[in-house]
Amino acid sequence: MLFGKPKEEMSLMLDVGNGSITGALVLFKKDKKPEFLYSLEVPFVVPEKPSSTKLIEDMTPLLNTLLETIYAQGFKSKYWDKKAKTVFKVLVAFSSPWFVSKTKHITLAKEKDFVITQSLIDSIIKDEEAIFKKEIDENNDYKVIDSSIVHTRINGYTLETSIGKKTKSLDAYLYMSMVSQNVIKKIEDVVLKHFHIHESDIHIHTFPLISFSVVRDIFSANSDFVLIDVTSEVTDLTLVEGDVIKYSASVPSGKNFLLRQIMKTFSITPELSESTLNLFINEKLNNEDSQKMEEVILNVEKEWSIYLENGLSELSSEFTLPSSVYLTCDNDVSKIYINFLKLSKTDGTAIWRKSIQVNYINQEAMTSFLAPSPVVKWNEFGAILAVFYNKMKGY
Repeated sequence: MLFGKPKEEMSLMLDVGNGSITGALVLFKKDKKPEFLYSLEVPFVVPEKPSSTKLIEDMTPLLNTLLETIYAQGFKSKYWDKKAKTVFKVLVAFSSPWFVSKTKHITLAKEKDFVITQSLIDSIIKDEEAIFKKEIDENNDYKVIDSSIVHTRINGYTLETSIGKKTKSLDAYLYMSMVSQNVIKKIEDVVLKHFHIHESDIHIHTFPLISFSVVRDIFSANSDFVLIDVTSEVTDLTLVEGDVIKYSASVPSGKNFLLRQIMKTFSITPELSESTLNLFINEKLNNEDSQKMEEVILNVEKEWSIYLENGLSELSSEFTLPSSVYLTCDNDVSKIYINFLKLSKTDGTAIWRKSIQVNYINQEAMTSFLAPSPVVKWNEFGAILAVFYNKMKGY
């Protein structure tokens, strides 16, 4: 869809989050499933009150180290025998807090019939991008990276079948997102330092759009659902109705909040807090420490639920939300957050919680969409990127 596709290509997937950066070399072939040849995740510690300058300063050397390792280790695969050691394209996905986003409901009605053309659609998108930038970006510090019409109906037809048709009204939803131009420049500079590709070969999107696209196309049995992405520092919430990203919200609590509470309670280092959490999950803590951990998780749940209620109220003030929930989070805390969501509450989310079905998108859920790669460990976030890219490329 975006460019011509060869029969086979090796591309780099980069997931830039707020607690880690994941990079993976993925092989894409015509009529084949994506195959991971190498994958690496490096931790990225975000301070409790991060500034944009500090985030960029901390992220850049980590990304440089990640790509150095991928170049040194990822090209050792037998696949590269007698092949030029380079990549075809790079897909970069940003999670919060790296971007700002907005979904705009567009309606256009005229007394007389008008023809839907690609130039008309492009003109509408261009105008809406300008309005979005004016609202958010007074100093021209940001660049629009996503401007996708995620759902359109014209006289009952979807956008794909509407070009060239006459209508008196257009009804569409446009998802837009922006990332700091400074961040984009840093990413591009580091990528181009390690891989001999053109700047135009680096494609940048936001993780909520990618996650929405994958869930809509391969997981969801209906057109209404809620996406919940528990990252290290925040929890991103996305409401999808009628195959449309209606609203998004982000609340300031994620996995690292849990780890910080463990650190404080046990007076231990960040590394030991992860170990303590894993021991608790695997039921290997002694009784006294287990009780302390249960108290920590109870307190974390109380605070996270307050944030969750506030975030969901931004999606729907009446909490009339779909019952289908798709959750992405690190595997080691998945059961904790699934339990959080299923708890009975007396707050605004009480009725919604009673009906929800939580679908956890983990490695097992993604396995059937990827070619077997038994020697390569990959995470579900890299897998979601690979499936999205495979669809966009039309393989």
